[in-house]
Amino acid sequence: MKKVRKILALGIAAVMSMALFASCGGGETEATASMYVSVCNSYVADESLQAFSDELFAAHPDWAEGETPVTVEAISMGSDDIDGTAYGAAIMQVTARAATKELDIMICDERNAARNAHSDLFYLLDEIFTEEEIARFGETLSYEMVDTDGNPTGEWTPACGVKISSPALDAIYGSGEYGIFIVGSTTHLDQAKEVFLALTAQ
Repeated sequence: MKKVRKILALGIAAVMSMALFASCGGGETEATASMYVSVCNSYVADESLQAFSDELFAAHPDWAEGETPVTVEAISMGSDDIDGTAYGAAIMQVTARAATKELDIMICDERNAARNAHSDLFYLLDEIFTEEEIARFGETLSYEMVDTDGNPTGEWTPACGVKISSPALDAIYGSGEYGIFIVGSTTHLDQAKEVFLALTAQ
């Protein structure tokens, strides 16, 4: 399906090239012409991503068409326990793509969600949704802050995501917690909210 793409952890040079390209001129790029639903985990298998994409577009076929179609992608982060350099490059890639407005919605495992929340990557729920909408979300997600040494501080981020569940995503995340988040730099906020509300209602 053309609405699925695989994002691998890039080298540092590739990430820097992306940022350099984004700084050259304005206008909408091929990337920002889509509204991305990015499935982020240490590893995302192609077949599992395809199953989620099929499930998503079967329920919402109109999302695959229109002026700004939804594109499902995988972001495989790797692990700092296995390859710290590749993991660091993947973090830089996410940061660069957010800066160039090429991230919209992220579905993240707990570890990556917490790191992104600590970096203020996501909208806070109360910034973009009403109290009534938030009350219908079920379990909202916030994360304990850490100091410069990585030690918990006892303070928590405001709620920035919602816990979701689906058979296709369970195949990606296993028994671990995962949630959905809207990236603060998205240029497709209204559309991202529509997709977010649909996925949290399942």
